[in-house]
Amino acid sequence: MGFILNRPTHQLLEDLLEAPKEVLGVPVFEGGPVEQQHLILTRLLWKDAGVRFQSLSEEDLAVQSEESIHVEGNLIAFTGYAGWTAGQLEQEIGEKSWHVLKPSAEILQPVRTKDEGIHRWKAIMKNLGSVFHLLAQAPDNPSLN
Repeated sequence: MGFILNRPTHQLLEDLLEAPKEVLGVPVFEGGPVEQQHLILTRLLWKDAGVRFQSLSEEDLAVQSEESIHVEGNLIAFTGYAGWTAGQLEQEIGEKSWHVLKPSAEILQPVRTKDEGIHRWKAIMKNLGSVFHLLAQAPDNPSLN
């Protein structure tokens, strides 16, 4: 399971549902093509071994204070997610369809606009080398080139 991090919807959680006061102002992102009708509230947790997403339920929110929710990690809501079958992602990584990078606070910082997300993605691609930079400049639909 994964989430797209650079596609904000320009909505907040309370725009889509009655949200408890603890999550007012949480941004909503387009998380992926799977189950886009569902909202997933997550917390971004930094650990010694890296970073992970923790899904939060209504029960999680009920037992935690507003301060603990915001101090322990960044809250982000997603409509949908990206998903793979068993072994599919590993196969795609082996085929070089994906490039795995070490997470950093800069890369994982939520963007405010789609243009900011595109700019960040292109900057990451440029840092991977000239071939990746050229790929990042190509249109999504090559027939528009």
